Amino acid sequence: MTRFNKAVLRSQKAFFRAKEKLILFGCASVVWIFLAANGVYFFEGDVQPEAFGSSPECLWWAVVTLTTVGYGDSYPITAGGKFSHF
Repeated sequence: MTRFNKAVLRSQKAFFRAKEKLILFGCASVVWIFLAANGVYFFEGDVQPEAFGSSPECLWWAVVTLTTVGYGDSYPITAGGKFSHF
């Protein structure tokens, strides 16, 4: 039944046309999150070990902060940490 739905067909066509752009955006987002997590770990790991003590914690923080509004309870306090996620 969905095979004949014009809206579904238009959506498939739009995604197919934008496939390369979506892949590029996804790859750039992954790299940006990875760099932000490592930057925060490097600058904040010694200053705030309870919030940024390990790479997985920093990676989760970067995912949450860069894709939503963030936690609010853990945030960088050093200049390098604040700069590393922009």
